[in-house]
Amino acid sequence: MDKLSSLLTSLEPGSDRLAALEAVKPALSTLSRQELVDGLRDVSLLPVFDCLNGGEPSLIQAACSVLQHLLGFTDPALVLERYGGLMVHGLVHQDENVVLLILKQMSRCILDDELALLVI
Repeated sequence: MDKLSSLLTSLEPGSDRLAALEAVKPALSTLSRQELVDGLRDVSLLPVFDCLNGGEPSLIQAACSVLQHLLGFTDPALVLERYGGLMVHGLVHQDENVVLLILKQMSRCILDDELALLVI
């Protein structure tokens, strides 16, 4: 999990963010599902969301791929709590992959009756 945290914190503007994003999935392959679920509670995905604003199509695509994977291991309540505002902003993104990513995450959230009220 330390490797993943290190990669995510290295996603600063001006750095090689595409290379860092491409290194995330290989880093994840060393972790069990439970390690991912537990570890993602303590890791911020804000640097990955920030990559969606880069404007570079390959960076946006890589960020979408990483977010789709990581958010799938994150509790939907935590996703809404931490990233709900960013997700609302992403609904009007010019890249359809971002919009699709957000819609998939919102659909996960509305499966829970209590969370559905927060989405609506």
